[in-house]
Amino acid sequence: LLTGASLPQTERFFNSLNGTFQVFLADSLDLTGESFIQIPQSDDTAFAHKILKICLDHDLKVVIPQLKQELNALAPTKTLFAEYGIAVLCPEKSILDLLNDKSLLYARLEAEGFAVPAIQKLESFDSFVSTMLKIGYPSKKIRVEPLQQVAENDFRIVDDNVSTYGQLFPDPQLPLISFTQLS
Repeated sequence: LLTGASLPQTERFFNSLNGTFQVFLADSLDLTGESFIQIPQSDDTAFAHKILKICLDHDLKVVIPQLKQELNALAPTKTLFAEYGIAVLCPEKSILDLLNDKSLLYARLEAEGFAVPAIQKLESFDSFVSTMLKIGYPSKKIRVEPLQQVAENDFRIVDDNVSTYGQLFPDPQLPLISFTQLS
């Protein structure tokens, strides 16, 4: 069962697997096709159990979740699926938790001897100015982002040289914001 049927990369993944294995595509969208199975939304509290039922009903032996929310919902239930002879191909929950929180990831990498960028986790906006100064602003541009990004472009680069045009029509690849816009 390959989730994310509506994602662009799924077609390539499906084509590479389909000649060797019988692959069913899955998505929460109501798509059609003989190899398609509709699944619940990943925020459904019973998502994992509903996926397990689908696997048992269709005699599926492997689940390949592709969406972050599906990974987070299925990782803790890998043992349950394994009890039914079904493999869920995703990292363990502890690894996902580490990958989903940059402050934890960077701390772990640093403890293992890797060089990591300066990072500071803010508990409140009140400490924002002092934290920015501490890590090098204004001589350095500072990247501000949530710890758990939903999308790749969930960040801003604080740069007081951003033009009015840049503020009105931001470049999605380089989303600049001035410090005064943040405060």
